[in-house]
Amino acid sequence: MRSNGLKGLMVDVRNALGMVLSPNYPEEYGNNMNCVWLIITETESRIHLIFNDFDVEPQFDYLTVKDDGMADSTVLGTFSGDDMPSQLASNGHVARLEFQSDHSTTGRGFNITYTSTFGIAVFQGLGLRYILSEVLS
Repeated sequence: MRSNGLKGLMVDVRNALGMVLSPNYPEEYGNNMNCVWLIITETESRIHLIFNDFDVEPQFDYLTVKDDGMADSTVLGTFSGDDMPSQLASNGHVARLEFQSDHSTTGRGFNITYTSTFGIAVFQGLGLRYILSEVLS
């Protein structure tokens, strides 16, 4: 899959859980990908990420998870290769996922489940307001 130009998607899921998939998952993602997903939940909630599948080209393709919606936010983790990352939790109600691939080898990509929690209770009905997904190349 090769993307030319800017593509954006805004989805109002109104759920406390959902999935983030790499482009073309479970088939191989494309070369020269630059993708950003923003997950924004209710204020005072946190976002939990559970990795179900992860397979990207080691060293050259990677997924970075950040603890806010800004490009210069604190990095919670950067992942490459096919080792399954551990679960992650944001400190606030916004998480940013950035995926980049280079010009050569690709992989299956990733499948991530997110949940939104308020305090210590899961699925309180507060839920996810929206996900903004951009694919740039």
